[in-house]
Amino acid sequence: MESFDKGLKLGYGCYGLSGAYGKELIKKEKINLLNNAYDMGIRYFDTASTYGDSEEILGGALRRLNTDYIDIFHIHYGSKESNIEETIE
Repeated sequence: MESFDKGLKLGYGCYGLSGAYGKELIKKEKINLLNNAYDMGIRYFDTASTYGDSEEILGGALRRLNTDYIDIFHIHYGSKESNIEETIE
């Protein structure tokens, strides 16, 4: 896509995979959707434990890529009582 060559960076919010906006897709459809997003140049995927099984699916992708790390980890909500090490784990 030409826009990606010019510095435009897009991400994919995985909240919709939970069925929050309508009918929830089956796992194979979710994987196909995420693969298509990746093939189109998406490299940022926003996920959370409340986004259905999106973390599990993306974790499977990391295993297939033979990597165990992510480049960015953003915490949407934290509290003073939270242990940062436990949160990241």
